[in-house]
Parts: sequence; structure tokens; C-alpha cells
Amino acid sequence: MRQPSSLQSYVLHRYDWSESSLILDLFTREQGRLAVAAKGAKRPYSQLRAVLLPFQQVQVTLSRPRRGAEDEA
Repeated sequence: MRQPSSLQSYVLHRYDWSESSLILDLFTREQGRLAVAAKGAKRPYSQLRAVLLPFQQVQVTLSRPRRGAEDEA
């Protein structure tokens, strides 16, 4: 199992994924461009709503999901 990694990144773009989640395009110095899922980011009381805007610098912790190839933020 891969350990979670914490990275400084910039939000390049965000896309609606489901009723309560987003797909984010991030750019990091270490890994380049990444597409990650931000589950629950669109919920009404989510603290992520105001932060996950394009060109914002964010500290993210990435971990692999149990199945599939996409990272989860």
C-alpha cells in the first residue's frame, strides 16, 4: 500500500464530477499535472468550496483509492 503524500500545488481547473464532488486539474513541482477527485467538495457546508478555485495555491494530501487509477485529494 502506498503512503499518502503531501504536496504544494496550484489548481488549474475544476470540473463537476457528481452531485457532491469535483475533479481537479492540479500542477505540482514534484509530479507535474495531476487529475484528482475532491470528494464532498460541492457539499453546502464544505470548507473546500471557496478554496478549490483556479490559480489558488493549495496543500494537498494524495492517496491511492482501493481500486481504479485516479488519485483522491
